[in-house]
Amino acid sequence: MNKSLMRRLALLSFVVVVAIALFLPSIPSVRGSLPEWWTKNKALGNKINLGLDLQGGMHLVYQVQSEVALASATGRMADNLKAAADKKGIGLVNIAKVSDTEIEATLVKADDADKFLSVASEMGALEKKSMEGPKVVLEVAPAEAERIKTNSVSQALETIRNRIDQFGVAEPVIVQQGKDEILVQLPGVKDPQRALDLIGKTALLEFKMLDEETKLNPPLPDSVSPGDTDALLVKYQGQVPPDDEILFERMVDNKTQAVSKRPYLIKKQTMMTGDVLTEARMSIGSNNENQVSFKLDPVGAQTFGTLTTQNVRKRMAIIMDGNVYSAPEIREPITGGDGVITGRFTENDAKDLAIVLKAGALPAPLKSLQNLTVGSTLGNDSIESERRPS
Repeated sequence: MNKSLMRRLALLSFVVVVAIALFLPSIPSVRGSLPEWWTKNKALGNKINLGLDLQGGMHLVYQVQSEVALASATGRMADNLKAAADKKGIGLVNIAKVSDTEIEATLVKADDADKFLSVASEMGALEKKSMEGPKVVLEVAPAEAERIKTNSVSQALETIRNRIDQFGVAEPVIVQQGKDEILVQLPGVKDPQRALDLIGKTALLEFKMLDEETKLNPPLPDSVSPGDTDALLVKYQGQVPPDDEILFERMVDNKTQAVSKRPYLIKKQTMMTGDVLTEARMSIGSNNENQVSFKLDPVGAQTFGTLTTQNVRKRMAIIMDGNVYSAPEIREPITGGDGVITGRFTENDAKDLAIVLKAGALPAPLKSLQNLTVGSTLGNDSIESERRPS
């Protein structure tokens, strides 16, 4: 064997050995048995990030319901306009959002119409659509409406990215495609349903007071089966005040794991929302139960302090996406800017709730367009598709 051939064989052997050394840390079952000097070495220990075709995972496509974001923004504009009109001494019989882009106001005095329009114009987003006597109809300017919808997609993209980063998926792909769609690829996900739940939560956190003065006849039951919630709402429809609503807390029996729903009569007015949270994490309570501890920014701390000071011995509901998580009694003012959310959480429930609260609420709901589970082999045959109903 000549020297040239020997050198080639030696070089080839060296390349094969190096390739194997670099690849071994990427195999989960092997990585744990490798010596520490190997896995911690920057050159040898870095795992190769495998895509969906090599390690499997999830391929998801969502459509951001940007019209909902626009409708919410229009509702907030109506609230802000009412507050601004009150400050200017402009009397309003009523003011409300009447469509995704329109606000209708009825003035106490028709002579105040021009003054009211001047206040509306200062907001920079509303234009006059029509005016007849004391009734004024405003609409969101088309350019502003488009900006709100476009921003909702960008915000949803960033929120999903933050949630997935905290969930711990290596090398996810999260990109916008088209005008309002978001592509999400999650290689190597071990719990697909948990990932879906984490991504899809709107995560609108609200603090509302229970209505403990109104007496319903008969009183609300302690619990109902999940299939009976609609019937209960119909039963009490005529008794619930217009400023109240019935919402439910999901209950799980520790022994039987049977699920039930506990109804509460709750005031519709939102006292505080989750946008004032600066930190959220899973923690263990005094009774060894899983809970979510949170911190508030200075504005939120002040609001929470005032809220709890004024409502000692009353009950406050902690609600996310329309579901009650807990409804504790306020035993004393909470002025330090810290709080906890309890609610019969599993460890993963508490961790995931902390993730979505820390990452922030989605600006609009997501509609699932595509949900593909990809196997860990090459080829289209490895894809099992499931389209979820909207």
